[in-house]
Amino acid sequence: MLAYYFIPAIIFLGVITSYEDIKSGKIRNKWVLGAVAFSFAAYLFLFLGKNITLNEVYLSLINFAIAIAFSFLLWNFKFWSAGDGKLFIAYSALIPAAVYPAPFISFFPAFDMFVNVVVLFFIYLIAKNIFIIPPKTIKKALAGSLKKFPELLISIFAVSWFARLIGGSFATGSIFYSFVLYAAVYAVADLAITKTLSLLRIKKIRPLHIYLALIAIRIIFGFNGVLNLDFIIGILISAVLYSFLLRTVYKIVSENTVKNIPVLMLREGDIVCNKESKKEKGFSTPCAEGLTAEEVKKIRAFCKKKRIKTVPVAETAPFAPAMFAGVAITLIFGNIANLIYLLSYIFQMLWGLF
Repeated sequence: MLAYYFIPAIIFLGVITSYEDIKSGKIRNKWVLGAVAFSFAAYLFLFLGKNITLNEVYLSLINFAIAIAFSFLLWNFKFWSAGDGKLFIAYSALIPAAVYPAPFISFFPAFDMFVNVVVLFFIYLIAKNIFIIPPKTIKKALAGSLKKFPELLISIFAVSWFARLIGGSFATGSIFYSFVLYAAVYAVADLAITKTLSLLRIKKIRPLHIYLALIAIRIIFGFNGVLNLDFIIGILISAVLYSFLLRTVYKIVSENTVKNIPVLMLREGDIVCNKESKKEKGFSTPCAEGLTAEEVKKIRAFCKKKRIKTVPVAETAPFAPAMFAGVAITLIFGNIANLIYLLSYIFQMLWGLF
């Protein structure tokens, strides 16, 4: 019943931001701020009317605060644009913590929504590109993932301690979300370690060295957990899924969505994939929002000096519709794993009829 008070605002936010993201590729702040303001007013109204408890408000505020930090972290790692991050924060405010039926992370139930959104967007990218990907590209990506698999296995094993502290367990709870959590913790840890070493300009220490040190600490303080069969199998499956499903497919799709355009057609917001242009003095790697007007000028000047006529630019896809769909799945099914189980059950029933 609690969700009904917020559904009209969720639908309005989803429709208007999806439309504008598809049309202009932007998510305006007024919709995000309006949604957050509405949610706080709704919480106050419901609390005064005794339709929501103080504890439920408290849990929703904690979820909202973590969503802000989580969104900022992903934006800083260039996972998504600032607009996408702010939209996730708005949805986190509009969905009370009590609405999530059985959140995987009790203190951050919006993580379920995040997983739903990412999985949906991932499926969309695969469906869009699966029939136009050259076999050579697939073989190259698989070979690269296989070569890096041993190091990836060590890395995931090293950060597994932190995932288990958050709540990831292959013996209890949702196995699907355990895999997702381990992959997410590894991705964040790997980006944080790599970026820290880069900022400190430490060249002699590689991320692998840090992972090996973490494994040594892990064995010293929790050797019994290492010998657990469910844990070992879970780590192996997580590494396989991350390497050959996430990393490989991402590489295949990202290479397939890069197209060459004339230098003069380069615009603000484009994401340039030309490594040579990034070597130009004063040019920095573009953020998730793409190039600024100043960066566009620098690249054009660089290309003119080098007599380069075209530059490879990555095609982008609107993220707001996927987020809206992920929110709908969250409200109806709780998490996408439940939807997958339901669809598989319906498929089995239909298959039995024939």
